[in-house]
Amino acid sequence: MDPAFSRRGEHPTSFERELLANHATLAPRTDDDLWLMLGKRIGAENLLVVLDELGSLKLWVPTREQLVRRVWLAIRDREIQRLRDEQHLTTNEICLRLGVKPRTVRRVVHRRPVSAAPIHAKQRA
Repeated sequence: MDPAFSRRGEHPTSFERELLANHATLAPRTDDDLWLMLGKRIGAENLLVVLDELGSLKLWVPTREQLVRRVWLAIRDREIQRLRDEQHLTTNEICLRLGVKPRTVRRVVHRRPVSAAPIHAKQRA
C-alpha cells in the first residue's frame, strides 16, 4: 500500500487521519508521540494546520499559566496607564483601585519592563 500524504494547506488524507487516530499515545515518550497526542485531541486537520504554520521552527511553547499571566499583565498594565493618563489618578489611588503595589504602578507609568533591574557596571581602576 502506498500511503497518500497531503501537502501544506491541503486537507488531511484518509490515510493521515487513520494514522493519527490509531497511533496516538496517552503518555508521550518522544516528540512524535506528543504531536500524535495533540492530533488526537484537536483533530488531524487542525494538527496539520499547526504543522504547516510552525513546522521547522525552533519554538518555545509557554505553559497555560505563562501565557494567561502574560496576557493578564498586559491588560492590567494598559489599565494602569489609562487610569494615570485619562483619570489622572495618583499612584496610591491606582494601587487601591487595582490591588497592586506602588512599585508596579511606577514601573508601568515609567514604561519599564517587568524584569527591569538596575545594572551596575563595574568601575575599572
